[in-house]
Amino acid sequence: MALMGRLWVALLALLASYQCSLAPAPERPEARFARIAARSRVLEVQLADTARSHSASEDVRAFAESILAERTHLDAGLARAAEADDVDLPDDLLESQQNDYIRLSLLRGEAFDRAYLAAVIAARQEAIEAFHEEAERSNSPISEWARLRLPLLETQLAQARALELSPSSAPRDTARR
Repeated sequence: MALMGRLWVALLALLASYQCSLAPAPERPEARFARIAARSRVLEVQLADTARSHSASEDVRAFAESILAERTHLDAGLARAAEADDVDLPDDLLESQQNDYIRLSLLRGEAFDRAYLAAVIAARQEAIEAFHEEAERSNSPISEWARLRLPLLETQLAQARALELSPSSAPRDTARR
């Protein structure tokens, strides 16, 4: 009887240690950063693409086009860094990001321009903070990618702020008087 009890205890201990070894390891900081950056990039591209048809402002459309033009280079850089750091990148949006996209995509004209620029400004401010942290955290390929992308983020933030304040980003009055 005592032998049976000890066998059960040993079996339970073995099972518990096996289950612990199956638990996922904590996500590495660079992997978490890269996944967030990839999802943010997907949203950024979807919104910029939407701006092409929903914006009332030629300047806002041109800004969105510049974001789209940089996409291939930036996506390839993140993909290379992620591969070097053995990180799988998502190509989908979180539910909250999907909701943000839907909310903005329902707008048109000046309302879209205001919401789009506000979203870009908020996203760039958050990204700059996160990219600074990642750039200083290590010398991994993902951290290096973050370091190299920071100037572009800062430039885009300045451009979005200027557009937000600029009367030239207002819609053009094409009506003849």
